[in-house]
Amino acid sequence: MDITLFGIIVRSIVTVASVFVLIKYCLPLSNKDNIKKMTGIIILIFALGVFWLADIEGATRLVFLGFEIDKRVEKAEDIIDRLKYVEEIAQDTKNNLQKTQIEAAETTNKLSTLIDKEDKLFEIQKLKNRSMDGDYDAYNSLRNYQSEDSDLLERARAAVLEAKLSYIGTTRIKGIEIHRTKEDGSRIEEDNLETHWLIEDLINNQNWIVRTKAANLLAKRKEINVPEVLLEAMENDPNLWVRKEALDSFETVTGFIARDVFQFETGEPREWYLKNKDEVKKKLTKREQEKD
Repeated sequence: MDITLFGIIVRSIVTVASVFVLIKYCLPLSNKDNIKKMTGIIILIFALGVFWLADIEGATRLVFLGFEIDKRVEKAEDIIDRLKYVEEIAQDTKNNLQKTQIEAAETTNKLSTLIDKEDKLFEIQKLKNRSMDGDYDAYNSLRNYQSEDSDLLERARAAVLEAKLSYIGTTRIKGIEIHRTKEDGSRIEEDNLETHWLIEDLINNQNWIVRTKAANLLAKRKEINVPEVLLEAMENDPNLWVRKEALDSFETVTGFIARDVFQFETGEPREWYLKNKDEVKKKLTKREQEKD
């Protein structure tokens, strides 16, 4: 309600009540109490004047303002309580978030470690597979594998053994034959190939299967210089199958006995040959082109 209208209503009610009292109790006037009643009338009229002149609107505003302030204080207190509650929830949420972040970081570190280890295990597996296919560099990397993780070292050692086992009693040249073609188009089969042709293939041919076959066929050529060529092949050829066949042929040609399928990696075949070269050469023949 408008405060001015409210003041007018209040004034009107008070004035009507005052007139009612004046008519009922102060009028008509009698001789006995004229002065007394006149005094009351004057006081009442004066009071009404003061009442009408008084700032009821301002007083009313103050009353309403007081009520409004009380309401706002209550609302403010309620808001403060809610803010405290929200702050507590926010703090709990912050603490939970920090805990979650720490746990997430720990999980990420663990996951990163696991992924890194899986990658290294996969690399060991790849090195083993390449070694089985004849890649000497892969085998050498596997044999010299370094890691602070004892499990990885053990896996690498096991992979080396598995790679070596795959070479025992097996060959990659079963059914493979090599030959030469003469200028007239006729073929020279492998049994009739000259030793120096086999040596050339073992040293220079880009196809590892041809080199492997040449090393294998040299087992039947107990001739001068063949042991040295086989030693070079078993020590330097980039393919393990070539090295393995060279070692097998070296045993046949010289009488050396290998205790390991990859005995060449120990250096023992060359050491043995240097000690026994003179005796070995006595059993070897000269190649056809070296004969007088």
